[in-house]
Formats: sequence, C-alpha cells, structure tokens
Amino acid sequence: MLVLSLFLLLLLPLVAPETETFMNFLVYIAMILPFLRAMAANKYQFLSLIIVSTVIHLVGDACNELNRCVAAYDDARWADIDDYFTNYAMTHLLFVVAFNTAAVEIAVPILVFISLLSVNLGFQSLFLILIGLISLVRGILRISEYYLADLVGFMVMFLTASIIFFMDYEKRFFIFFYALSFAFATTVKRNTNHFLSFLVPRSAQKYKAVECMREDL
Repeated sequence: MLVLSLFLLLLLPLVAPETETFMNFLVYIAMILPFLRAMAANKYQFLSLIIVSTVIHLVGDACNELNRCVAAYDDARWADIDDYFTNYAMTHLLFVVAFNTAAVEIAVPILVFISLLSVNLGFQSLFLILIGLISLVRGILRISEYYLADLVGFMVMFLTASIIFFMDYEKRFFIFFYALSFAFATTVKRNTNHFLSFLVPRSAQKYKAVECMREDL
C-alpha cells in the first residue's frame, strides 16, 4: 500500500510542476525497502551495492536539481560514474537472480570491466540486453528454483527501470522501479523468504500444516 502511495505521489509533478524537485528526492524512500530486505537476508555484499548506488544517484541529483555539487564534480566526471555504476548494478542484479553466489562472485570483475567498456564505447544497452538474455535462459532452465510470482515481478520491474533509464525519462520513475528490482532480487529464489508471501492465502498454509500432522499420526 505504501509503495502504491509513493508511486501515485511521483505522478504529482505531471499536474503540479513545482513539486518536481521535491518528488525527485522523495522517491529515494523506495530504496529503504531493498535495504531492509537485504538486511533481513544477511546479504551484506548486496547491501553495500544498494547503499553505494543510492549515494551515487543522490550526489548526481543534488548537483543537477539543487546546484549543490561535490568538490571537483566535473573533474571527477560524476555523470560517467553514475552511468558506470548503474550499468554494473543492473547487470549484477541479473546475475544475482540467475546464478548462485559463487558464480556471481566470479563474474563481478568481469561485469565491472565490461560495464566500463560498454559505457565508454556507447553500447551499454546492447550489453544489458545480452546479459539479460543469458540470465533469462538460465532462469527458464531452473524455473523450479524460483517463486514464480517474485520472478515475474522482478522481470517487470527490471524491464521497466531499464526502459526508463535508456530513454532518459523522468529519473524518479527509474529510481522507483530500480528500488523494487533490488527488493525482488533479494527474495526471488525459493531458499529465501517469499517477498510476495501475502499472495499465499493463510488458510492454505494452515491446511498444509494440519495435513503434515495427519501423516505423522
């Protein structure tokens, strides 16, 4: 309900342009959700990725929206850093969902290198599509390992965030769907807590427990 309320608030600048700057920063509240999910799952590497990603986007927005730039903002080429890290974070998300922890750790330096290269050469969208297709095939082959609802939710959120990012549309919408992509990615596999557990009726859970008791008897 809170997520839906935040999304509706993000639409406000479309009818009240004077609220745009405020909403561009309010959207970062959405990053609290994946932060808490990562904390609950003890995924500290993922947690650091969320924190650093949020800080990078906030620094960029503070300079662009409020004209409050960090020292040597232009010399540091912060806009490029934003692109580098966003590209890396999104490919990292795909690997987290599609592969096991060991494979992700092996892939990290490769993803960092290719992310830098793809941004410098201007083919980051092609790179992301390629990684996305590899991850999709991997996910389909191991579909039984996932909560189907969470997997679909992740795919929808990630695809929406990617389209908004490469179309360079309103950044607040990108941050919103980007945050939800992180949240789904932390719990999409069956060896984790179900992010969309509210979709499972309580009555079904109770019946399952009683059924197990009958077998024991």
